Parts: sequence; C-alpha cells; structure tokens
Amino acid sequence: MKLHRDMRWKLGLLFCGCAVLAGCGTSEYEERLGKTLQEMQSNSKYSEVLKQDAEPIPDTQLAFRVPKRFTQAPLAKGAVDVKRFSPFGKEMSGQKLAFEDFIEDSKGGKTAYYLYVAVVDMPQGREPVAFMNAVIDGLSMNVKDAKSEPVADKPCETPSGAATPWKYFRSTFSASFYYEPKQGQPGFRSEKGVTDCYSRVIDDKIVILYWAVPNRLLDSVDLDSLAPMVAGCVEKK
Repeated sequence: MKLHRDMRWKLGLLFCGCAVLAGCGTSEYEERLGKTLQEMQSNSKYSEVLKQDAEPIPDTQLAFRVPKRFTQAPLAKGAVDVKRFSPFGKEMSGQKLAFEDFIEDSKGGKTAYYLYVAVVDMPQGREPVAFMNAVIDGLSMNVKDAKSEPVADKPCETPSGAATPWKYFRSTFSASFYYEPKQGQPGFRSEKGVTDCYSRVIDDKIVILYWAVPNRLLDSVDLDSLAPMVAGCVEKK
C-alpha cells in the first residue's frame, strides 16, 4: 500500500522540524525520513493481510499474527474430523493450533486449506539445527508418496523489515482435502497439493508453521507471499 501524499507531506514537516532542532543535515534527515516511510509501508503491507492483534500460541510464551482470511476460531480437537484438525489425520508432535479457510470455486463449492502451528521442546544436549532437521524430516513423511525439496534457509522479514532465520521445505503429494459442495454432503476429495513447512529455533523451542494447500488454490491463497509474512510475525509475548 502506498502512503497517501498528505501523509508523506506531514511526515516531511515533522522530520524537517526534528532535523532543525537536532541540528541534522539534509542527508541525515532524508535518510531518517526514507527509513521511516519504508517501515510504515512495510507495516501497512502486513496490516492488509494479517490481523493486528497477535494470537497467543497455547502453553508457550510466543504469539503470531494470523491471516485475516482465517475468520473462524482455531479448530478444536474432537469437534471436526481428525483429517481436518491434524495434517491429513496425523497429529503433529507439539501441535498447538489448527486454522482452516475455504475458497469457493466456480460451481459454488468450497475447498479447505490449512495452517498448523506446533511448538516442540528442544531436548537437552541436542544440537538445535540437527534436531530441528530431524523434526522436519519426520513431517515430510506425513504424506504418502510425498516428494520433498531440500531443506533451505529462508529469512522471513518482520513488519519493521528485520530478517528472522527460518528453515523451509516444500513437499508435493496427492491427498484428501475437505470439500463442501453447494448442494449435497461435504466430504473429502483426493487432489494434488503442497505442504510448506517453516521452522525456527527460539530459545529452547522449535516453532513449526505447516501449511497444506491444494495446488489449484495456490494462486488464490498467494502462499509464497503469505507464509513468509506469517513466519516473520512470530514473536515472544
């Protein structure tokens, strides 16, 4: 989102006054103004797609900003089919939250996609990155016939523009996704999809953000843009 011209003008006056009072030169003033405008634009971008208030991750000292498109409360264990509550019916180690959203197709039917959040305790004496990679390898086996890309470093920006260190891999597979037709009974349909896994060590915890999205919804979800933004907003409470 571009800043309104009037806002830029007001900020310019504010920083100009501050520069005069502080004895700043023109170049320093322009640098500070440019940095502030960049931060405001970045915050606006995040605020467009993520909820403003951070969602606490249960039983941890962590929180993150949930995408606005997840309008319903997190799924409750036992309230929905286990294949909706956990990735393809296999509960993740340390799973804390499960979010579900639907995208409507041309026939009026709605297909679900998911974001799962897990936090795993780091065993004493284990090397953090090696243990995290073992957890990631275990997740890649949650889907039959999955083909996984190599685990890679994936810096994810915070709203202020700072980079946070995450590990990332994508798997492709065929699996069952929940579908609600315009008419008839809802159920599960087999189709091709991807899982995107983001993981990061924070203190003695491994935080895992695990997305499951049908291929045909990838553009609508804008996963390549949305997922790193969510990862960049994980923080200590």
